[in-house]
Amino acid sequence: VIVLMIMLNINYGDAQNASDDCSTNDYAADVSQNEYYNDDLYIKVFLHILRDDAGYGGISEEKINSIIEKINSVYNPHNIFFNFCIDEINDYELLTTAKDMGDYEFRDYLTSHGYIMDNAINGYFGTSGNGHADPSNDSSNGYNIFYSNDSEITAAHELGHRLNLSHTFFNGCNELAPYQGGNGANSSSTGDFVSDTPADISHPDAGDCWSSSIGVDNNCKFVNPNGLVDDAGHLYKDIINSDGTGNLANNIMSYFGNCRNLITPGQNERIRKSKFKYEDAIQTVEKTLVENRDIHITTDQTWNNDVIINGDLYIDGVSFTIEGCKIEITPGHHIYVGRGSYFVVDNNAILDVNTDNNCDDPYVFDPDNPPLWGGISINYQSSSQGLTWIFISNNSNINNAIRGISSFANPEESNPVFIRISDSHFNGNLRALELVNTRGYKLIEGTTFDYVARPYLSEHISQIWFSDSKGMLNGCNVINNTSS
Repeated sequence: VIVLMIMLNINYGDAQNASDDCSTNDYAADVSQNEYYNDDLYIKVFLHILRDDAGYGGISEEKINSIIEKINSVYNPHNIFFNFCIDEINDYELLTTAKDMGDYEFRDYLTSHGYIMDNAINGYFGTSGNGHADPSNDSSNGYNIFYSNDSEITAAHELGHRLNLSHTFFNGCNELAPYQGGNGANSSSTGDFVSDTPADISHPDAGDCWSSSIGVDNNCKFVNPNGLVDDAGHLYKDIINSDGTGNLANNIMSYFGNCRNLITPGQNERIRKSKFKYEDAIQTVEKTLVENRDIHITTDQTWNNDVIINGDLYIDGVSFTIEGCKIEITPGHHIYVGRGSYFVVDNNAILDVNTDNNCDDPYVFDPDNPPLWGGISINYQSSSQGLTWIFISNNSNINNAIRGISSFANPEESNPVFIRISDSHFNGNLRALELVNTRGYKLIEGTTFDYVARPYLSEHISQIWFSDSKGMLNGCNVINNTSS
């Protein structure tokens, strides 16, 4: 909620984003025991989407992706990276009450229900209420947790607490205002303990030590910061950027509402010197994002980043494109294309099986008989209606599926399926195409189908199987196809 002071056009920091003020307490921490490094830091973070008992409600797919983008934009410039795992918790009580729980009540509920994942920071996402994260709960006792509403800024703010960052207004005006040149700054012992986050004089915690209040306008520029002095005569100074915005107004750990988009080098140093607070979540390399759940695509979307899906993906009558990236799906799971959907795999995209990801126990399998994912299936049980389109093109790959693309329609099914495959590859699939009673046109051009024999099969399986379905193959190459 942005409070506009119409006459002065001022947004005061303590009210500008009151809807997502976090209820977190600040705690001092000894950060002297760890050395500071500025190399790549990888931290595992579980993002738990809270839904009701039936799996409904909660934040959308678009929102969780937007939250990830915001977190990355705040921390990645300092070489702090996150290996995300996303799942869902179907618990109506938690969905409706987590926002009001105290730190210990929240922790105890999660523990008793087995909702805390080991070796990770755990974030729990509802749709309302204040965020909260107790920095005193560190990884040594297994409670590296925070709660956030559906605000991207709140999520990045609460995660900051889990990384041992305090509010910029912590200790009020006890941190002397001047930062530049170290003129009287005492940040090593007070304030938020970071020298390049000037004393935040906008929040009520600052008390009466400032001669007047301070705010930012709609462009996140401070209104009349010069001339503000505390009772000891210290002049307020912020570090002003070239565009006129200040590090304080833009700081993710402040309360300056939608202005918040960064951390400072000093906060980066504090995070790194505080590794003992979240050391169990630190990893050595970048990991692919894992969707540890079923995913329902209900709005038009394009994916162009690598993702591992430990569940089924449903396309529900919308346009969905996978472009230039690798999507791995754990064994047995499918991509279900609902009637009326428009599904595109394009520009060197790869769909393949996944047997080892960052968010689940390793999949144990016989190396002589590697597992398969389910493949792309037309979902005739979907509520949507209309013509279904599937396009595979431009050197894309469908690999290691039970059936690369399959359609099993009833003879009475009236919704046609149009499939066009061009200049692509089907590799290692048990069967590349299987279409039964499937109305609509299928055109397959310039595509290679390479069968890999399976020792556990007593007979070979043909790569392409049409039954009461029509299609045309033009200029394709079918390799090792020993059955009709």
